Amino acid sequence: MKARTNKKHGSAWLRALAGLPGAVGLGLWALYKAAFHSPNKVQDDPFNIPSGEQYQAERERMKNMIARLLKEPWEPVYIESFDGLKLHGQFYLRDPKAPLAIGCHGYRGNPARDFSGGAMIALDMGMNLLLIDERAHGKSEGHTITLGAKEQKDIARWLQWGEDWAKEVGDPGKPIFLYGVSMGAASVLMAAGGEVPKTLAGVIADSPYSSAKDIVMQLAKDAHLPRKPVFWIVWLAEKLFGGADLREADAVKAAAQIKVPVMILHGLEDHFVHDSLSAKIQAANPELIRRYTFEGAGHGLSFIVDEPRYRRLTEAFTKECLERIDH
Repeated sequence: MKARTNKKHGSAWLRALAGLPGAVGLGLWALYKAAFHSPNKVQDDPFNIPSGEQYQAERERMKNMIARLLKEPWEPVYIESFDGLKLHGQFYLRDPKAPLAIGCHGYRGNPARDFSGGAMIALDMGMNLLLIDERAHGKSEGHTITLGAKEQKDIARWLQWGEDWAKEVGDPGKPIFLYGVSMGAASVLMAAGGEVPKTLAGVIADSPYSSAKDIVMQLAKDAHLPRKPVFWIVWLAEKLFGGADLREADAVKAAAQIKVPVMILHGLEDHFVHDSLSAKIQAANPELIRRYTFEGAGHGLSFIVDEPRYRRLTEAFTKECLERIDH
């Protein structure tokens, strides 16, 4: 009787082991769905203000800023990504002779919400503006967010669109600026470190992370989880189900290759992307990258906390970049 009991228990263990790969696979799938799968319909609502205390305190002001931007006339533009996705952008034409700014929103963000402040600076300066829907967001196709691994290649395509449009309007030397917030900020830095048009004049990065690996490990540490094991689990989930290698999303590595001026803006009360991550980016290319921090500002909220300074810095940086081209 005892032997039969042990055999029964042994069979149970074998069944449990046999089911382990399936359980691991389901766990990785659930992680991918939670962290990388998109679109999330809530993100399509520009008035969906994040629930954090720092955001809710400025809820009405933010909604008014969003409403103002939504009243500005724009026209849709489309391109095809390197992997065959139809990508959408909102083009605000001010003056065919003026520079072009390309804005890239954040993780599960919305261009009207994430750029409700920065977009108006560009438009108030008389610049043309293109706000893109990142892949898997808004009207752009795709279902996977890759933290910059693939988004940087999409931005390279948008830069090509800007260069082609400049030629169409008879201004092939038109200066182009890249402007990003959060994931968009990290992605524009990654793109700027690759092949870019000679007309790229400068990059503005608001609250960027240094790499996908760094932000995943930082979030793991904040949650009191082992950093490296968490990253590799997250990496595997994205690689298996999203087809992207998060190791390719490295803004520090790209920053060392950037050849145009860069301005980083970062809040010192950013509890999502710690300001120490953007400091790593600046350290990779201190001659061309300047960095300004904002006391009391949470993630992407530097404009809200000190709009006059944010505007002043952005306008001065833009003018300096344009003067650099003229000389």
